Formats: sequence, structure tokens, C-alpha cells
Amino acid sequence: MEIEGGSRAAHTKNRPLSRHGGSIGGSGGDVQDDATHPHAMNTYVALLNFTQQGLTNMHESAHRASAFRAAAKKSGCKVQHLLWTMGAHDGVIVFQAKDDAAATGLMMSLSALGNVHTSTMRAFDAAEFIALVEKAPKM
Repeated sequence: MEIEGGSRAAHTKNRPLSRHGGSIGGSGGDVQDDATHPHAMNTYVALLNFTQQGLTNMHESAHRASAFRAAAKKSGCKVQHLLWTMGAHDGVIVFQAKDDAAATGLMMSLSALGNVHTSTMRAFDAAEFIALVEKAPKM
């Protein structure tokens, strides 16, 4: 499983985004500063690939998805979209979590079941991206 601090486009040269909400170096706080947005949730996109076990038990996938949604909710995360896909990946989950630790824990729990491998990325909406760009140092 892989958790990234954000897309490559949101990184500046040799100064990656913080794993704690997305600030870029210096002061000024995070994109979603918990002090000003106490209920702010970060968005994540997880790409899924079935393992051999997951393929063998594919007929149970929709049931497992329901159980995953319930577990996510119980852990304080919110699943926005859970989709099965064609192509390089077998599925996509778009979800919200309070921080990277919560997102990582959720994906670790999913991967530990042995049915999928995950690759998870922090995602930014337009307003968050604009805030990141505004904080990016001029080169």
C-alpha cells in the first residue's frame, strides 16, 4: 500500500507537501487548518487491484464493499464513491478522512483482508489546490 502526500503536480521542486494536511514549507498553516476548520476532512483516492484471493472470491465483492463502508463510517471516515473499474485497476474508492493516519489505517485494514492491493493518494479540490499554488514559492 502506498500513501502519497498529493499529486506530483502539487509538489514543488524538492519540497513535497506535508503529510499532515498539505502545507508547503514555511508558516501559514495547512490547506485545511484544523483550528479554523475543526470538522474539515481530507479527500483521498484509492486505486484497487484484486489479489488472487479477491479474484477467487469475486462474487462476494459487493458484500465486502458494504462491510467496508460500515467499517469506514465507524472509524470516522466517509466513503464518497466505491466503484469497480475496467483497465489497469479493478476498483476506485474516493473517501474522506480527518488526516493521513486515519486514511492509512483504513486502507491497511482493507488490505489486511487479502482481497485487494491498494495505492492511495491525497486529493485536492479546486479551492484547496488554489491555496497550495498560492503558498508555492516562486522559482
